[in-house]
Amino acid sequence: MLYRFVASTAENKIVRDRVIAKSKEQARSILEDQELEVQKISIALKALFSDQTLGRFGGVSVRDKLVFTRNLALMIRAGINIDDALVILAEQSTSSRMRRVLTRAEEEVATGKSLSESISQFPAVFDDLFIKIIFAAEQAGTLSESLEQLATHIKRQYDLRSKIMSAMFYPLLVVISS
Repeated sequence: MLYRFVASTAENKIVRDRVIAKSKEQARSILEDQELEVQKISIALKALFSDQTLGRFGGVSVRDKLVFTRNLALMIRAGINIDDALVILAEQSTSSRMRRVLTRAEEEVATGKSLSESISQFPAVFDDLFIKIIFAAEQAGTLSESLEQLATHIKRQYDLRSKIMSAMFYPLLVVISS
């Protein structure tokens, strides 16, 4: 999230700028680490509709997440490193939201963050279970296998949701038509 702040330096010089952080508390901590005394901090208005908030407000379809998960598993198994795989998947994505998510994730991975850290910025796209499985797989060295299992799990969830929706459709149609 992008935060605006007003702070003062040790020389009592006023600083007005922006900082990227996950929360107000983290933003305050970052600024204090830079020896700034924070006077005011707030969410930058532009950030409400930016890529920074995509993780909170911009989900992607189950199909897009399934395609991403399966293809990433295949690429890792083929020996392609994660940041190259994310670039390729972003270029091939038909969803502009997924493309933005993957581009941001690749930027984070390129700076040295793990895949689980980089995708955790997008909780509307990748749920807690997804992120924690990726984290555990990174630690265990079983990322491609875990991604394949995640893809199977996502597919089963999608199939179950489709069956429930179709089972509810007929009674809804009867109620509406009567």
